[in-house]
Amino acid sequence: MEELGVLKSGKLNNGSYWWIDWEESEHPIPPDVEVYEVDDEETISEFFNQVPIQIGALGLLTSVMGGAVVWLGVFQNAGGSSLPIPASEIINIGLITQAFAYILLLTAITLWVLEKALGAQLHEADLFGPLKRE
Repeated sequence: MEELGVLKSGKLNNGSYWWIDWEESEHPIPPDVEVYEVDDEETISEFFNQVPIQIGALGLLTSVMGGAVVWLGVFQNAGGSSLPIPASEIINIGLITQAFAYILLLTAITLWVLEKALGAQLHEADLFGPLKRE
């Protein structure tokens, strides 16, 4: 009926509505229908699917792992545990991991600022996709 020009349609919230195409009608929506505004706030899943947020989360995870490696090297140096790798090498690995984490965090902040300043939308990425269960 829409193709014949008898009905008109529109989108509202998460659905569609139709009305008869009648010249005398000023309002396509009947007066007894309540229309709610569409909520433009992003959902939690949309927030975590943003590229800067995922890179920042990866940076935080890397920072925690690097910190754990540094502490492992410190405790080995203090005589608390003995590993076949010298304590100085373990501490160096942890510090390099920390530096990489800071680079990831700086990248995430830079991308977020550019996204907000330029109004550009980065494509959604799923960096943690392989870690999810199906």
